[in-house]
Amino acid sequence: LYLSGGGSHKVEGTNDAHDFNETLKAMSVMGLDERKQSDILRTVAAILHLGNVTFTEKGNYAEIATPPSLQFTAHLLQVEKEQLSSKLRSRKFDSKWGSEADSIDVTLTLEQATYTRDALAKDLYARLFDFLVKQVNEAMQTRVEGNSIGILDIYGFEIFNRNGFEQFCINFVNEKLQQIFIQLTLKAEQEEYVAEDIKWRPIEYFNNQVVVELMEDRNPPGVFCILDDVCATQHAVNRGVDIDFQKKLNNAVKSHEHFLLTREGFVIRHYAGNVSYNVEGFCDRNRDVLFLDLIQLMQSSDNAFMRSLFPEEIAAASKTKSRPTTAGSKIRSQANKLVARLMACSPHYIRCIKPNENKRPKDFDSERVHHQVEYLGLRENIRVRR
Repeated sequence: LYLSGGGSHKVEGTNDAHDFNETLKAMSVMGLDERKQSDILRTVAAILHLGNVTFTEKGNYAEIATPPSLQFTAHLLQVEKEQLSSKLRSRKFDSKWGSEADSIDVTLTLEQATYTRDALAKDLYARLFDFLVKQVNEAMQTRVEGNSIGILDIYGFEIFNRNGFEQFCINFVNEKLQQIFIQLTLKAEQEEYVAEDIKWRPIEYFNNQVVVELMEDRNPPGVFCILDDVCATQHAVNRGVDIDFQKKLNNAVKSHEHFLLTREGFVIRHYAGNVSYNVEGFCDRNRDVLFLDLIQLMQSSDNAFMRSLFPEEIAAASKTKSRPTTAGSKIRSQANKLVARLMACSPHYIRCIKPNENKRPKDFDSERVHHQVEYLGLRENIRVRR
C-alpha cells in the first residue's frame, strides 16, 4: 500500500539490486555488522507490511481485513499478533472518578484505526532514520577537536500550484535563515557604521521578522500555535478539522498585513512572494502522536534492536500534563537550534539564482532572475558591503 502511492514501483534508469548492494557496503563502512543490518532491513520490511494491514467496518468499529498481513507484520516486529491487532484497533484512556483512577479501552473506528496504523509506520520510520543519522555521525567523529567548516544545504523557497504543510514548513525555515542573513549582513553592518560614527546614507530593506512572528509566535499565537491547538483537541482524523483550523486561524490573525484568507486555505506574504496554502491535510501531517499503548507494545518486542528504538520511560510520560509533540513544534525547535548554532559561527553565503524554470541551458529569464535578486536582498547587501 505504501509503495503504490506514486503509481510505479520502479524508477527509470535505477538498478535496485546494485543500489541495494551499495547500501549494504555503506552500512558496513559505517561500522554496522551483519546482525545490525539485518535488524535495520527487518524494520523497513515491517513498515512496508504494516501498510498492507487494512481494516473493515463492523458496527461502526474497525476489524482487521487482512489477517495474513497482520500476522507477518507481528512476526517482523516480534510482538504478539493479538496485541498488535488490539493496539491498532483500540486506545487506552485513563479516567479518574474522585480519588480513584481507572483505565478503559476505547475501540476505534475504521478511520481512527487507519490513522493509528499510519502513525506507527511513520514513527518507526522516523526512529530508524534518526538511528542511522546518529550511527553515521558517530562513525565520522574524530578523536581530536578542532575548527571545522560546515556546509548547510537546504531546500530553496517553494511555491507550487498547490502548497501544503510540507511547503509551509520549508518556507518557514527559509524565513528563519533569511532573518539571519538580514541580521548579519544588513542590520548589524549598518549598526556598526552608526557605532563608529561613519557618515553614510542608511539603506532601507524589508525585515522579515514580522512574517516569522506570524508563523511561529506564541503570544499572540501564530499559525503553528493555532494548528497545535486544533490538533490537541482531536482524537484522530476528522474531515472537518482542517476547516476548523482555517476558521480559528482567520479569527486570530485576519488583520495581519501578511495574511489573507482564501476559499481553500490562506495566503502568507513571504519575503520571496505570496504563497497560497491549501489547509487540506495540515492537521494530519502536523500530528506526531503515537499512543503510549503502541510504545509499550514495541517495548515488549522480543527483538532487542526494536526495543532500543523506543527508550521512553512510560511511567513518566503518562504522568506529564504537557501536550504531545507535533511535527510543527519539532520544526520550530530544530529551526531555532539551527539559528542559534549559525549565529555562533561566521557564516558565508552562496546565493544560487535559478536562470529559468525549465532547467534548460542558455535560457535566461531576466524577469525571474530580477525577482530573485530583489527578494533575496542582494542589491541592498551589495550597497552595504560597498
